[in-house]
Amino acid sequence: MKGCIMSKKNDKEIIEDREEVYGPPRLFFEAHGRMCEVLDEYAHIGQGRKVNYGHLSAMKMVLLKVLRSTWCPDVEDNYVDARNYASIAEMTTRIEEEFAEGDGLWNGKERRDGINASQGIFG
Repeated sequence: MKGCIMSKKNDKEIIEDREEVYGPPRLFFEAHGRMCEVLDEYAHIGQGRKVNYGHLSAMKMVLLKVLRSTWCPDVEDNYVDARNYASIAEMTTRIEEEFAEGDGLWNGKERRDGINASQGIFG
């Protein structure tokens, strides 16, 4: 795969290396989980039954990058990733025709109404 580098480190070594940049894993993921719960509640209140789950998932990734940059603000990649996830979130609210022809960034259908539970994801 392009850009895929397999690490020769074991899981413990990887976690220890990344702890300095991302914070203690348990603390980080507990904080991220709580933030995502709040986001879920807020989305369901605001969007009702027609939650745009693509948008919600991309926004959770923005939260992940915000949390990481809060722990270690000098990692520029977190800001770049947060902006890109926010752009993806915006794309999920639009239809393909709203983007420049041949853009190729988004190949989706109208998503403002979310997924109809009776139809399922592929319905």
